[in-house]
Amino acid sequence: PFEPYDFTDDVSIDLIEYANLPISKIKIYDRSDEPVIKKEKWFIHLYNYVRKFDKGLIFAGPENYNLPFHQNCLKLSNLLGYPLLADGASQLRFGQSNDENLITNYDAVLRSKNFSEEHNPDIIIQFGRTATSKALEEYFEQCNSLRFMINEFGDWFDPSNKANEVYACKPFLFCEKMNEQLEKQNFIRKTSRWLNEFKDADKIANNLRVKIIEHAKFPNEGRVIKELIDALPDDLNLMLSNSMPVRDFDYFAPRTDKKISVFNNRGASGIDGITSTALGILADSGKPTLLLTGDMAFYYDLNGLLAAKKYSLPLVIVLINNDGGGIFEVLPISAYGKVFKEYFIASHHLDFAPFVKGYGGNYKLIQSWEDFSSSIKKAFKQKKFTVLELKTDAKKSLKNRRLYWAKTAEALNGC
Repeated sequence: PFEPYDFTDDVSIDLIEYANLPISKIKIYDRSDEPVIKKEKWFIHLYNYVRKFDKGLIFAGPENYNLPFHQNCLKLSNLLGYPLLADGASQLRFGQSNDENLITNYDAVLRSKNFSEEHNPDIIIQFGRTATSKALEEYFEQCNSLRFMINEFGDWFDPSNKANEVYACKPFLFCEKMNEQLEKQNFIRKTSRWLNEFKDADKIANNLRVKIIEHAKFPNEGRVIKELIDALPDDLNLMLSNSMPVRDFDYFAPRTDKKISVFNNRGASGIDGITSTALGILADSGKPTLLLTGDMAFYYDLNGLLAAKKYSLPLVIVLINNDGGGIFEVLPISAYGKVFKEYFIASHHLDFAPFVKGYGGNYKLIQSWEDFSSSIKKAFKQKKFTVLELKTDAKKSLKNRRLYWAKTAEALNGC
């Protein structure tokens, strides 16, 4: 019961064989600062593949991409007629919200068994790091597709180990050169049924998200995302904590014309130094910065607030407090009553207000959605850090997420 429902104790024979290969047999790809040129075999192979296959996907994973990547990746999607799935931490949902090929509700869409089984791409091109969405990772694992990963240092961002190759190349440069090559050959794929079905499914999921998540009663963890984005000023940094904040952001962050630079810490030690990281981002950039964090991560790095006090850093912190490890509600162990509450939820019952005031910050307990919106706007005018706390119910928020996913699957199954 400690593991997810879809755990496995099996280890792929292919993975074992690969792990036993001598270093001389493992491919090490071109350095990221070497330009992509048409003579490179891997680039030619990919060019031929994307021209050949009508059913493809482009996935932009978490990364702090530059503006040329945004422009060239969207252009590549349009030339190839491939849906572009944009992770919430990819930056692509922000600053350009009018491209119809941009798919943002894919997590809910791919939880539909019918849709995911009926839409098996021939090729997947992945930029950036590992997907935030578990549903997307499971979809990739189940697909019988060619899959190529492209990131600056050639890192293997594939937990399932089913990708074919990884290439060390700056993503914006790859897109730029691929676009040039396609345009030179006057190649542009006509809008296909494949692309339209992804776009239609995204619209269905989006409408249900608006109806179920964005109209949820206060305080609901999923609705926090839309309310937050609506209240944010333009051109700012947004730091996402590990656990549920980064996941809810990926599930529910809508497109917007606002320029938002998204940062996040994830991994085995993703909880470490969340507040300190946000303060560092603010200190380095000098731009307005907001941290969306949970109570456990905030508690874990309370002493990081000393830097905010010492250096007068006006960080805005939105603290979602569900009194413990709410993310564990999704695990089978949640059915084990007292043991689950004591050792996994581990409720702390902390009053964070005295800690915040002790470090010289502003504190406010949010009482309504209207209060949340106005408090965010006021917080950015302060000269010292501000903590805006929302006390939520993890079980009720999870129930609302599951309702949204179920209704989306039901709607897609009826198409």
